[in-house]
Amino acid sequence: MANGGGFGELVVAAIGAGPDNSSLALDHGTLISNAAQGGAGGSGGDGGNGLGGGGSNEPASTLTLKHALVTLNQADGGPGTDGGADGQGVGGGASSLGALDLVMTEIALNQASTSNNDIFP
Repeated sequence: MANGGGFGELVVAAIGAGPDNSSLALDHGTLISNAAQGGAGGSGGDGGNGLGGGGSNEPASTLTLKHALVTLNQADGGPGTDGGADGQGVGGGASSLGALDLVMTEIALNQASTSNNDIFP
């Protein structure tokens, strides 16, 4: 999901959009070749952020990955226009602002345009 310039592709889940204590669990699964793409900024605006190419969660929510593989995903910030700043691409594999529980899970070979190729933070 992107902030600012627009919405990017929602790949697995952006859970906990409000303080609802949501949770999502993936057991014995693979998240491969997904993307979170920030939207382009409007006239003179900043690009949106692409957060968590494989999966993303918000504060007060929990993302649980058990016996999973998260690989070859990408998070890209959207372009700014007419002097606006480019958005950030953070957490190519996963972006977690809430709780992230990993059990026997490999998160590798992901890419982010700004920082944290595999896991943010």
